[in-house]
Amino acid sequence: MTAPIPMEGYRAALRAEMEAVMPSLALLGLARYHLGWVDQAGRPASAEGKLLRPRLLLAACQAAGGDPERALPAAAAVELVHNFSLVHDDVEDEAPLRHHRPTVWHRWGTAQAINTGDALFAAAHLALLRLRQRGVAGGTVLRAGRALDIACLRLCHGQYLDLEYESRARVSAAQYREMVRGKTAALMEACLYIGGLVGGARGPVLRRLRRMGQHLGLAFQIQDDVLDLWGEEEVTGKAATDMFRKKKTFPLVLALASARGKPRREINGLLAQPALGRDDVRRMASLLDGLGYRERSVQAAASYFRAALAEMDACDFTARDSASLRRMVHLMQGRGY
Repeated sequence: MTAPIPMEGYRAALRAEMEAVMPSLALLGLARYHLGWVDQAGRPASAEGKLLRPRLLLAACQAAGGDPERALPAAAAVELVHNFSLVHDDVEDEAPLRHHRPTVWHRWGTAQAINTGDALFAAAHLALLRLRQRGVAGGTVLRAGRALDIACLRLCHGQYLDLEYESRARVSAAQYREMVRGKTAALMEACLYIGGLVGGARGPVLRRLRRMGQHLGLAFQIQDDVLDLWGEEEVTGKAATDMFRKKKTFPLVLALASARGKPRREINGLLAQPALGRDDVRRMASLLDGLGYRERSVQAAASYFRAALAEMDACDFTARDSASLRRMVHLMQGRGY
């Protein structure tokens, strides 16, 4: 089989697949800006994201014994879907920064950001259809398209819950997991499933890849929650907006379930305020850290990463074919932004 695929080996090919479905329309200049390809003046730039989702898809294809080159259109599709969700998420969260740059809505306004996100969503579906040009059977393309659309519905529902939970006094761990399985895990499940599907995997393996994606999504979101509260903006590239909006992040969910006494009263007092300022967020971070919820969150993320690797191991992939996928999990676990 082919050797493990380094990301730099197909970054240009992945971008070419995305460019192929993004005609030279003025609106798509905003999309290119969001994707990190150009700056605010339209000049070439290099500010792309981590490309974790397309990397997972291609690695899953290879792990299943397939040629990742055939899966490039699907990898482009999931990256475009992910970015559609980010543009809209930035609007909903009023986030001013992403990847160390002003967000689309912050630079061009809410209406144009919505247009930009919608355009990325449409481009994603056009990208997926290009699987046929790579020799992928029509039935497989339909199955991949169905999986991606279901993931999009689940993603939107997860985002709905995330916004709904902002006004709730308490959210349970089960409710948090339900939200994350949509908001974050749904697309990772789809990446691994579609990659495995194009690679030739069958039912039992595809089900394990889905479960692997769910575990990775939960781990990834808990990591994000930790980074939002305790990460450095200079490293993460975005402002810490979640606690300002009283989002029910994992450390806070833990605290609302088990904190008692004076610390709990102080946490409740902060959440009862109409709005949280920077000093309030710093105090909340200090409280949650002192109570051990930062470390418990880190441990929870690690347990989900172990569960993801266990699902992969149960697929009985060869060590050579699955090397890229295993490396991706380890890279995700060690990320600092």
